[in-house]
Amino acid sequence: MRWISIYRIIYLQLGKHEQVNEKDLREKWTGLCLDGAELTKLLHLNSLDSVFDWTKFIVVAAASVVKEVTEDSCAMLPCIFYQNPLVIS
Repeated sequence: MRWISIYRIIYLQLGKHEQVNEKDLREKWTGLCLDGAELTKLLHLNSLDSVFDWTKFIVVAAASVVKEVTEDSCAMLPCIFYQNPLVIS
C-alpha cells in the first residue's frame, strides 16, 4: 500500500494536467526521496516520450507494484485518483 500512497501524492501534485513531462515528474519523484532508477524503469516500461499521458503512467506504475492483477488490487487504483473512493455519488 506504500506505493499507492506515494503515487497518490504525486498525482495530487501533477494530476491536474492531462500530460506531464519527464522533467517535472522526475522533480516530484526525487522530491519524495524515491530512486530515480525506478522511475526510469517505469518510463521505459511505458515506452513514454518526454511528454506523456499522465493517467496512463499512473495506472501502469500502480499496476507494477502488484504481483498479480486481482479484484482486490484493481480496487486500490481509485485510491490514487479520488479523495474518498468509497463514496459513490
